[in-house]
Amino acid sequence: GYIRLHPDLAALFEHAWQGQLHYLEHGRREGRIYPSNLTRAQQKAAQASRIALAVDGLDGSGKSSIARRVAEALGATVLNPFSGQVGAILVHLARTGQHALADDVAHAAVAAAIANAPPGPVVFDRHWFTASQLLSPAYRPGWEPRPFTVMCWADRPTTIARMVARGVPNPSEHMTEDRIAGYRTLAEELRLPLLDTSRIAPEEGAAQVLAMLGANGDAARRA
Repeated sequence: GYIRLHPDLAALFEHAWQGQLHYLEHGRREGRIYPSNLTRAQQKAAQASRIALAVDGLDGSGKSSIARRVAEALGATVLNPFSGQVGAILVHLARTGQHALADDVAHAAVAAAIANAPPGPVVFDRHWFTASQLLSPAYRPGWEPRPFTVMCWADRPTTIARMVARGVPNPSEHMTEDRIAGYRTLAEELRLPLLDTSRIAPEEGAAQVLAMLGANGDAARRA
């Protein structure tokens, strides 16, 4: 992962995620993750110059396979800021109503991912949308300017089949029809380009995402 605690610090916590949360939150406050002389809007603007694209979606939507292929085509690095315990922390905080802290952790995780990435463009495998669908809409403006984002989506049978193939136990219990439909509905409400991956291979999906990215660049140049 992106966060490695010194063993002496890690030993102070019963669970690894508690130490990681301590690092993210206190590092943010003290300026180790977010420089104290920059506003969050300035930080997002600085990050935007390196982000080629964000790919989002539920597990089993094909987003990670597509993100890897798009990054390879662009000569970019794939970043997944919410993998492992960071994602578990976000879900825990959201479920317990600690939305402000969850939002801070999400921003810090993105900043840490970029800070630890090699030079050059990056493609995010999850970014602002993942945080937004967990938290109150009131926190969405804090992610401006948002990177160009494509939502990968697959129907429930396809989603579950992919998760079973990856060895995920009992995916049908948490990948309900409502959850999968809700992701698509929110993406449409936020006017994100949506890629239905239910019947296409990752290579075709990546080609379509690259076409969307090119069209978005053309539109931006005309604006």
